[in-house]
Amino acid sequence: MNQGNPNQKKQILLAVHNRLQEEFPYFTRHALVITDKEGGELKPFIFNSAQEILHYEIEEQKRTTGKVRIIILKGRQQGCSTYVAGRFYWIVTRNKGKFCFILSHEASTTEKLYGIVNRFQENIHPTMKPRTNVHNRRQMAFEDIGSEYALGTAGNEKVGRGGTLQLFHGSEVAFWEKTDGIETGVLQSIARLPNTEIILESTANGFGNMFHRKCMAALAGKGEYKLVFIQWFLQKEYRAITPTDFILEPDEAKLKVQFGLDNEQIYWRRLMIEELGSLWKFRQEYPMTVQDAFVTSGSSLIDPDYTLAARKSKIEDNDAPLILGVDPARTGDRCVIARRRGRQIKRVQFVEPQGDGKIRQTQVAAILANIIDNEDVAKCFIDVAHGYGVIDILHSLGYKGIVQGVHFNEKTAEPNRYQNKRAEIHLSLRDWIHSEAVSIPDSENIQMDFSVIPDYEENMSGLIKIVDKKKIVKLYGRSPDITDACMLTFAYPVRRMSVRIRKAIANKQQLKRVGKNQSPLSTMNRVRNRNRGRQEGTVYKVSYNN
Repeated sequence: MNQGNPNQKKQILLAVHNRLQEEFPYFTRHALVITDKEGGELKPFIFNSAQEILHYEIEEQKRTTGKVRIIILKGRQQGCSTYVAGRFYWIVTRNKGKFCFILSHEASTTEKLYGIVNRFQENIHPTMKPRTNVHNRRQMAFEDIGSEYALGTAGNEKVGRGGTLQLFHGSEVAFWEKTDGIETGVLQSIARLPNTEIILESTANGFGNMFHRKCMAALAGKGEYKLVFIQWFLQKEYRAITPTDFILEPDEAKLKVQFGLDNEQIYWRRLMIEELGSLWKFRQEYPMTVQDAFVTSGSSLIDPDYTLAARKSKIEDNDAPLILGVDPARTGDRCVIARRRGRQIKRVQFVEPQGDGKIRQTQVAAILANIIDNEDVAKCFIDVAHGYGVIDILHSLGYKGIVQGVHFNEKTAEPNRYQNKRAEIHLSLRDWIHSEAVSIPDSENIQMDFSVIPDYEENMSGLIKIVDKKKIVKLYGRSPDITDACMLTFAYPVRRMSVRIRKAIANKQQLKRVGKNQSPLSTMNRVRNRNRGRQEGTVYKVSYNN
């Protein structure tokens, strides 16, 4: 192309201008500078691997919903804060009337983030630099386009109230104080409109805080936030040259297989554990799983490494009896159904309350009756505390030989060891997972649910007990219902039988239930009508998650 042609030059400049306006990665490479982590020198802002992942996830959400609601669970030094600072600077300075607010847990962090924005403004090419009429330590206003930056610290719950924002960057959210006021204040200043963006990012800081609750809700697919979790080993620089005498430890060999790591990544991990002083601290600062990020110095009943191994295992046990564990829903909660066949938990299924949709206990019973009839179920154990109505219905339908209620406070087969049945079956689930020769669905939700149960304690009589469930719910933010359903599959022994005998017994029981000229569906409909309006408890709408 002839660069001397004025029209061609104009077309080239227009194309560059449009790309700077419309493509954030192009804008960062050609317009913004950051400081090098090693030498502190200025260099072009080119995405690292973590920032590339984050950019894709944000743009995908914006493409599908029109707005951005992202919560980032991050490791150390991944560049997520820098990405958000650059993204919002690009939006604020390329558009009219945009108001961005930055909030962090302490003044020094907020000022550091604002310093990144200042560096962008000071070093951008003069032809792209918007004029400011206010530019101080807490505010930057661009007079020609009516856009503005402001910042605050999370110690004041009234911070950010009263304004109308389009862009909000919350940094180190897990360390915020007075979050109730922030949730009802500044976060409500952003309308649920197209082109608005809220990005919350943080390393983890244990269970129970606002950041943990929002991460768990996003992980469960509840609400409008999308969880973005970026594992440390996706960072290309997180590796170290191995010495000639390098030998993998047994746990390192497992990690290498589970996550596809190389020796240089493993050796870097080993060095960082030594530097930080403990494995749990490394897992919190450089998580490999969502559960890792929220690990604390206290231990869990079920070792998360064994849970992860079970997730990756392909073991099947098709000759074993199929056992259901059912944690019925409490008010507003979901119902969870776990299927275990010997050494494999095959599936965890949910019945979710949604909107005004209603499903009575007769309908929950119908789901279980259908599973029993069609999936060769040997035994179905249901928590009596909230499932007595479902149990009664199924017993009245002829499933008494299969369906059995379980009282968590009842005595155990080993009264000199366990305080109650709840402690016994928690330990049974733990021992099963720790045996290693088992498999479970590859699910972060299951991993998290298993990990929040604290290790067992002993009462005054030396009996094993599990921490009160109310304390777990307060810490976790919800009931560990997946764990409850899975452990219910261990309520009582269920003997193995040959497939032929099992099917013969099942056919005989089904004939007794439905009678000569009846179908399971017609029987269920009669029971529904008979019990309509009489069943106590929550009303539900059914949905399935495989």
